[in-house]
Amino acid sequence: MSPAGPSHLITQWEKGDMSLEQRLQACRANADQGIPRDELLPYMEQAAKGLDFVNGKGIVHRDVKPENLLLFQGQVKLIDFGFARLAEIASATNSVFGTPVFAPAEASDGRLNPSVDIFCLAGTYVRLRTGKFPFGTGDDLKHRKQAGQFHTAGLLPHEIAALRGALDPDPKQRAYATAGDIVAALSVEPPPVTSGPAPSVRPSVKPLAAAKRRSFADKIRLIVAKEQTEQQAAAQSEADRQAAFLASSATLLHQQFDVQNYSLAYGTVNFLLRSDPKNAEYLEVRKFLEQPDKQGRPRAEDAFGGRFALIPPGEFLMGSPADEEGHREDEYQHRVRITQPFYMGLHPVTVGQFKRFVDATRHKTKASWRNPGFAQDDRHPVVNVWYDDVVAFCQAIEKISGNRYHLPTEAQWEYAARAGTTTPYWCGNSIDPQHATFHPTHKGTTPVDKYPPNPFGLFDVHGNVWEQCRGYYDAQYYYDSPVDDPPGPAKASSPVLRGGGWINDGEFCRSASRSGFTPGGRGGGYGFRLAAVQAPVQ
Repeated sequence: MSPAGPSHLITQWEKGDMSLEQRLQACRANADQGIPRDELLPYMEQAAKGLDFVNGKGIVHRDVKPENLLLFQGQVKLIDFGFARLAEIASATNSVFGTPVFAPAEASDGRLNPSVDIFCLAGTYVRLRTGKFPFGTGDDLKHRKQAGQFHTAGLLPHEIAALRGALDPDPKQRAYATAGDIVAALSVEPPPVTSGPAPSVRPSVKPLAAAKRRSFADKIRLIVAKEQTEQQAAAQSEADRQAAFLASSATLLHQQFDVQNYSLAYGTVNFLLRSDPKNAEYLEVRKFLEQPDKQGRPRAEDAFGGRFALIPPGEFLMGSPADEEGHREDEYQHRVRITQPFYMGLHPVTVGQFKRFVDATRHKTKASWRNPGFAQDDRHPVVNVWYDDVVAFCQAIEKISGNRYHLPTEAQWEYAARAGTTTPYWCGNSIDPQHATFHPTHKGTTPVDKYPPNPFGLFDVHGNVWEQCRGYYDAQYYYDSPVDDPPGPAKASSPVLRGGGWINDGEFCRSASRSGFTPGGRGGGYGFRLAAVQAPVQ
């Protein structure tokens, strides 16, 4: 390598067992705070050896983090040198500086030296030991980093002291010259905790006989039996929860009929029929709702022609695994619980629905939704609309129905789109023109009910149009978002979009794919889908 000319870094391709981030999640699923210290320290020692080797060659990795430390047959290997730079070179390319939640401030302005990697490694230790990001996330991340206020809960006093020397906001004040130095400081055994003079020890007159040990076969049988009991208990608990929700949904259906809330009753009865498809009473209810009312419109539709599905509460993994094709850094996988049921539009709002809204309210849009530049009919998703149009649409329909309408949160959207599946698309590991509208097979939108629905009964969750969600786009939000009903960032630079569109390749239509868009912007590839909440029953 030479600073005067191009440099190349050749690395070996290997498929590891898991990343240290995945190992952390496995520990947390087992109710541990993080990876146990005795297990973690050897991992850090191996990572430090790799870092010191590349730093010794004049290379700064710049993106050391749990996802880039790969376990391979019990050994940790440093991967992903996409951001690596020669320490001697300071150029405009240094504006790309890795992952902000781990990187020091100076990494963003081209000041490259091994101290950057040591800082990242120390932050990685905090993450893996405590389960928390070293400086948190969000709007005050930069402030906490500049103040040196890293997460310390769950760390031993000597660990905090050692980490303080590596995470100092001033590079000149950092205490370690190599990654091995910080790991050595973390590896020092803590002093024993005493609460007074050490008690005197009297030797036994006769040594106690060693207790008889169980055989490993016996221990394995006990472990397996315990795991099976826990699994059975969890399965029974989930079955009880689902049975209770079915019972409450049946009660809700009666209440909706009593107040003639037919558009949401349609979603409720379809949910009940998925569990009991031959129930004669529910089939009769659905038949009634699909028949026209005195205005000649199906009772199952709201005032503008929308239909809804009832989405039950539940738990899922939001985001995508690092090895999913098309995975991006903003799709960090994490567990999310949707604690309350809600209703979701069966499909994006159509041209026909929006036309009814405009005719009823005389709403004026800032772009031509009638002529987007390609052929559409009333069954196509409306485009060239944005947040102010959505707000007006929701307000208008709320006045008529009394229900509350809004854009779904990102968590609600992805939970509903996945519908219990874990693959990149609800229909499997890949997408094809028989399941979605996407580039290059289409040159515009298609009817919203052209393809089969997902298991929740929703159409077009992949492709056709990007769908606006409530809240904003923040690439770092997943790293520290709440488990229960994450609302999304309260503020950021752009609203968030989900689902991909006809203008995008298939990988952008995955369940986990995210994007942002300029506030107030409109385009021929952007639409919206509504969520709804039952009006209180008096």
